[in-house]
Amino acid sequence: MIVELYFVTSNQLKLREARQIVPSLKHVKMEIPEMQELDIGEVVREKALKAYEMVHLPVVVDDTGLHVNAWNGFPGALGKWLVAQVGAEGICKMMSAYSDRRAVAETRLAVYDGKKLRTFVGTAKGTIARKPRGSGFGFDPIFIPRGHSKTYGEMSIEEKNKISPRGKAFQKLRKLAIS
Repeated sequence: MIVELYFVTSNQLKLREARQIVPSLKHVKMEIPEMQELDIGEVVREKALKAYEMVHLPVVVDDTGLHVNAWNGFPGALGKWLVAQVGAEGICKMMSAYSDRRAVAETRLAVYDGKKLRTFVGTAKGTIARKPRGSGFGFDPIFIPRGHSKTYGEMSIEEKNKISPRGKAFQKLRKLAIS
């Protein structure tokens, strides 16, 4: 059982989503330098170690990637950087050359207390929209989860948290945090 857990993120929207599931989360507002790596597991492992080194408290960090089938899994953990460079609309334009619009969104959380590193994974299969719809961050306006017609950007936080990879990963973390 973890008594206090500090979510290290500079993204207030991520914090809000996480606290919907794990209300007891503490917060440290900080940008953690990220290694450039396609493997989301490696990214969160490094982020957790760096975050703990900086704050010396039990930390949780996250990273989300987008694995596009037509692009052989790219951009993976580099999705944040791709969105920053070309935007959600740019990704939709880049996808226009492909008939296969399937993708998998993946979130990994890493929890580190200075001794033990634990990871929690959430995934969601879906498709890339033809154009951005709704708001949100990252690829929320362009990812349509399987079985739904709305993008994450068109959903309420409560609706999104039930089916998003971040929501699924935090549900798993919640079991650890309250058990």
